[in-house]
Amino acid sequence: MWYYDGCNHSKSKLEQKFETYDKEDGTSDVRDEKVYQCSNKDCQGKEFFPLSRFKIPIRVQDSTGTVTLTLFDHEALKFVGKTAKELIEIQDELLTTNELPREYPVESETLVNLKCAFVIKVTNFNIVNGVENYGISVVTTDVDILDELNKKWKIDQLDVSDSFCMSQSEFQYAGGE
Repeated sequence: MWYYDGCNHSKSKLEQKFETYDKEDGTSDVRDEKVYQCSNKDCQGKEFFPLSRFKIPIRVQDSTGTVTLTLFDHEALKFVGKTAKELIEIQDELLTTNELPREYPVESETLVNLKCAFVIKVTNFNIVNGVENYGISVVTTDVDILDELNKKWKIDQLDVSDSFCMSQSEFQYAGGE
């Protein structure tokens, strides 16, 4: 899935809860209103509502290997040009025409074969659970930054066994966003 229902306070995932009630005839039914629960404990007691947010899994490859990254709202919007909500509405319109929506909106094709530099976020969750799917903190397609990175680490000349690393401060100093 390329999006999720996020909390308007914390951006954490909201889970839809279904409340049942007993009818006068003794049967049970589900209430029509949608009720959400935020997975972030800091949001308990607050009124929240769902906002559709990007959560696009992408496979990134260079001469050192391949990794799965997750492109979230702010960074995804730069490339896709529309909000997750707008793309969901487009997908929903396709259903009214009996046309089957694609797994990913056509707008996401701007990400295919795109040359970028990333600063990724490796969390304790990744380390403890061995999860090799990382969130992206910063991404850029700035040609000057890409050239500088290529010169600094000779990326085009790296052997498959080589690897490289750049801190977020180095990346920002080099002109990253």
